[in-house]
Amino acid sequence: MPNNLLHEPWSEGEEEFVKTCGLPTLPMVQALNARFHPGRTGRSYSAVQLKRRQLGIKAVAAERPQAPPRQQYAKNKAEQKVERVETEQGISLKALGTKLRTVEDVLAHAEIDLTKYEIVSSTAKKWDVTIAGPDGAEQVENFAIAVDVKPKVGKASVLDAVEAMITASLGSRKPVKARTMPTKGLMQAIVVADPHIGKLAWGRETRHGDYDLNIACNVLRDGMGHLMTSGAQVRHFWLLGDVFHYDTPNGTTTKGTPLDRDGRVQKMLEEGTGVIIDALTESVKQVPTVVTLIPGNHDALLTWALQRILQAHFRATRDIRIDGGYEVRKYHQWGQCLFGLTHGDKAFKILPGLMAREAAHEWGQTTYRVIHKGHLHHRKSVETVDGVTVYQHPALCPPDGWHAGEGFVSDRGMESWTYHHEGGVESMRAYSPDLGKPVSRGTR
Repeated sequence: MPNNLLHEPWSEGEEEFVKTCGLPTLPMVQALNARFHPGRTGRSYSAVQLKRRQLGIKAVAAERPQAPPRQQYAKNKAEQKVERVETEQGISLKALGTKLRTVEDVLAHAEIDLTKYEIVSSTAKKWDVTIAGPDGAEQVENFAIAVDVKPKVGKASVLDAVEAMITASLGSRKPVKARTMPTKGLMQAIVVADPHIGKLAWGRETRHGDYDLNIACNVLRDGMGHLMTSGAQVRHFWLLGDVFHYDTPNGTTTKGTPLDRDGRVQKMLEEGTGVIIDALTESVKQVPTVVTLIPGNHDALLTWALQRILQAHFRATRDIRIDGGYEVRKYHQWGQCLFGLTHGDKAFKILPGLMAREAAHEWGQTTYRVIHKGHLHHRKSVETVDGVTVYQHPALCPPDGWHAGEGFVSDRGMESWTYHHEGGVESMRAYSPDLGKPVSRGTR
């Protein structure tokens, strides 16, 4: 059969296809040739047009594709542009659209660290425009935001300052190679959740005891000493965030929330670090020790500062390992056990699913899985549908005035869990500062 169909008669099937297809000419040509003439040159565009006229079929005009009304509406409403220009003097940001509405929104979108930059100037304008929505015309607010920032001169962040001090002190000295940690038997985990060193509370206001820098350090020292028991092949210290109550010299959290505090950031860092170093030094004398630090919503910067301080202090100690990761969720495997560690203020509703995704390799090698978190200051365990136990740890600190007034009160405590490498809990111990001898009183 010749490849050229110029003089080949139309079949009844082709004519019937043209009558019933209902497509514009170009897609009809493609569909016709794919069905009746695969592998051949096929009917041409002009031949199909002629056949349609002969059959009395009115041509269907090809229309420009349009987005579905709701999709086009969503596109118009969500349109957002951000322009960023960096120079030696600083960074200029210009945002135009409907999503970013304030200077703070633009700074957060551009990930500007206000501990390192300061705002030089800013402007914000708003106006209404009318767009076609799925249910008719609708007014939408547009925003034009312009922000100029420059580096802070002589105002290094807490983390920058600590990093610089540690780097200078280490010089060219290299840390010793850590020993290989045991992988079988019993593992003791001492969970340090929310001691809030530097918090200030007055018992006559809260009904839940006094609390300040000295009291916090004494409570933490007593708790870790009480829970350190022998018998395990390795001991973990899990610092689940908010070790320190505030994160800036101004006495605010990492995000800038003001707090009731024992307001001496230098002493808070010095005293709190000293307590933890003393406990770890004692632990290393008993058993190989691993330390994991998780940032809290109160002390994200000082957590990393504490991590670097511990790495520097124990650089010549072979039987201790300071976890060097910067993640907000960390995972450890002990034989058939998989542990997830986080502060608890982020993604708390999907932690088991994140464990399965972020620790997929360890997940496949284990049968017993548990997540330990803090943040909410009360004790609770929840068995999830996929078999992961999420354990909420109590806090060491009492409520301050605001939390007591709002009714956010609970039992204080600190716990240690001992796990067997074959999977499961071997034992659990608890320490409560409300029981036994009173801790030493503080300075206020």
